[in-house]
Amino acid sequence: MSELTWLRSPLSVYDEFFATDKELAKTKFTSHISDQLCLFSSKVPIVNETPLDCIPDGHLVCLYGMVQDMFSTELFMDEFVVPSSGVVRAGSLRFRDFSLCEIQTSEEPNNVKFAERQSFYVVPVPGESPWVREVRAKTLDYVPPHQVVGCKRSTTETPPTSTKKLRDESGTGNTEGSVTLRSGMETDSSSTKSKKLTKQFPLAEEEEDSKVGVLVRVYDDIQNKLKVNEIVCIYGVLEHARLGSAESHDDDCISGGKGSEPIPHVHAILVHRLTHDNPLLNTTLPDLSDNPAVQLGVTRERIKSLLTDLFQGDELTSEYALLHFVSSRFVSESPYPNTFSPLNIVCPSEDIDTDSAVNGDSKMSVDPEYQAEISSLPRQLRALLPQLLTQLATVNLTLDMLNSGPSLMPIRNSEKGVLNAGRLQLSNGTQVLVDEMRMSTGQIEARGLLNLRALTMLATKQCVPYDFEFYTQDWETNARVLIVSTGPSLIKPAIVVPWKPQYGFKPLTSDPSHTEWCEMRKFLTLIQESNGFYAMDKELQDKINQDFVRWRRDKTTYVEADEFAVMLCLLRLLCLTYGQSKATVEQWHTVCMLEEQRKSRLKNRK
Repeated sequence: MSELTWLRSPLSVYDEFFATDKELAKTKFTSHISDQLCLFSSKVPIVNETPLDCIPDGHLVCLYGMVQDMFSTELFMDEFVVPSSGVVRAGSLRFRDFSLCEIQTSEEPNNVKFAERQSFYVVPVPGESPWVREVRAKTLDYVPPHQVVGCKRSTTETPPTSTKKLRDESGTGNTEGSVTLRSGMETDSSSTKSKKLTKQFPLAEEEEDSKVGVLVRVYDDIQNKLKVNEIVCIYGVLEHARLGSAESHDDDCISGGKGSEPIPHVHAILVHRLTHDNPLLNTTLPDLSDNPAVQLGVTRERIKSLLTDLFQGDELTSEYALLHFVSSRFVSESPYPNTFSPLNIVCPSEDIDTDSAVNGDSKMSVDPEYQAEISSLPRQLRALLPQLLTQLATVNLTLDMLNSGPSLMPIRNSEKGVLNAGRLQLSNGTQVLVDEMRMSTGQIEARGLLNLRALTMLATKQCVPYDFEFYTQDWETNARVLIVSTGPSLIKPAIVVPWKPQYGFKPLTSDPSHTEWCEMRKFLTLIQESNGFYAMDKELQDKINQDFVRWRRDKTTYVEADEFAVMLCLLRLLCLTYGQSKATVEQWHTVCMLEEQRKSRLKNRK
């Protein structure tokens, strides 16, 4: 066995273990692959980063993605024996699909032991930011062998030295061959070529040739733990030599609706369920207390300054935006409210309420050029957020989009047996940006009401309704929703912050360095995933109770229970952004000041 057999021909390694000890073959094989990955994980090609036509059939691959759909379990021959030239030979179809070509005999296999496996359709993480893929790609040191399926190369040609060179030569790092992989067993059917591939990506704009979905075969107990919308990292055996061949029509998972074009298969050896999609941090995040509060405070101020420049000097809006970006659906049991409402940033109208009004007049008309700059806020957010966050999904909310656009909620197609992805089928940790700037008056039809309900449920309850034809089921999704509008949003309730830009504001900060970008990206993920200890001391609890009672007694300061819950959520987020786990009286005063200013703006806007 050569040094790279585990990488280039993992099935032969499994077969050796199987021939030696059938009972322990699975355990020994998994442990062997895991040990090799600890030392040489950079040599494993990553699907959707390495061109598929430069990875040979049967090669070990790594796959990052979101589980978009799952299928029923199926039986496969885990153990069998067949006579071969008078000699009884044992075999297994674990980590490979069944093919008559694999049993080169006319005899029926004997002593068959069946086991179960389940198929999952895994797509690239919806809305994944470019920097996430770039960080992963930098760790790659994959060297493709001379002969690979789909690559027509002479035997005298020198192969690329690494995956990095391949990406440089191909521009995007992928070619058309990554979608249609051909082999000697593939039929040249024109009907197969003419049909359009339906990839079922939640974000339709990502259905490009350079990205592919993968059908993953999962074995043993892990299949019962995987869930739809979960982010996974899978190491497994790539199988594409028979895709598109005459035998592939028997695969009901493919013919069932993921498209008629070949879909690569990966037979999972190791499956890691990820809680976040930030490659700058380990899968197991460090405790917030392990990070110096001083460093977190510096990073917090750097993000705040970026947002203040974006909102043209409006520090109140930038503070609410920062707290929104670190919010998350708190999963641990807590005596304090922990679900943060969606944030609605309301852009000023043509008569802009500014901080630089003249002669005491809080309203001033501005030139059309400046108004156009104000209206470009959604575009500026779409440019900045993918540089800070790991995932961003945008929804352009218009009347036509609601009534005639694609479905926002996933719908099960019972005829094909697949889940048609809705735009809101997203993984945990996704930032959703709703652009409501072009919403017009009109009638919302039945389809539009369903779409609006799905978006509202995601924003306010962190769940999305899934239509399974005969019933609907609400699926929990830990996603944040930021709404940009010119008036009150259709999505209610939300924390409404009127944006108050400074007229003629000039950016005060310089472009962040590479190190600063990395620190800000780690900061946001770390705070989002902080579900650890959080508390208030008795002094603070007494102060909050006294304030609440005092506010409720006075009509001018009356606070609803929901508003009070929002303030407690703001307090927790503010505390965490400073690297602390115990809120202080000073931080409570800061929250009270923020809410007072926000409500003052709302009152002045009416």
